[in-house]
Amino acid sequence: MTQLELIKREERKDNDNLFHIYLYSEGGWWRAYEWSAYLCTHMKTDNKNVLNPTHRNLKGSDNGIIFVGLQSLSFAKYFENFKIPDLTNGVIEIDVSNCLDKEKITLDNYHEILDNWKDEVPVKNNSLKGNNKVNEIKNNDSTNYNVNDLLKMIINYQLESKSLIESVHFISELKNIAFKLI
Repeated sequence: MTQLELIKREERKDNDNLFHIYLYSEGGWWRAYEWSAYLCTHMKTDNKNVLNPTHRNLKGSDNGIIFVGLQSLSFAKYFENFKIPDLTNGVIEIDVSNCLDKEKITLDNYHEILDNWKDEVPVKNNSLKGNNKVNEIKNNDSTNYNVNDLLKMIINYQLESKSLIESVHFISELKNIAFKLI
């Protein structure tokens, strides 16, 4: 599922799911996007642990995409008062209607609330952190790099510690570099 599809899927059309969080399995991580991410970070519970949102630019979207993520082992830490369904399914739905000020959130204003929150969260740079060689090539077309340099970047990329989004951006940047090398 693409990120634009996830944004569309997070649109709420009725009150039945307005206060439901949807988490999607992505390679050992569970991610909540857009309105679900907002709900994850604004639940009122005794739990002091709050997930940190990530806001990224996204081509085809006016104000990017925002998400939170956690590993399977962290559900007890962040959702301690909830019965978590089977984690082997690719999507989890959690009703958090009892943990929010429902009088202030309606179908008519939830999108405005989401947009205001997204505006408050700074957009993270999509470039690859810690991979200066990739950024050097992107910013300096006249530099001559060879296929060995490209292979070293692939080998040094820490896939295990990267999100799906970061990996997609990495592959996209590798394609641009490879195109310049051809």
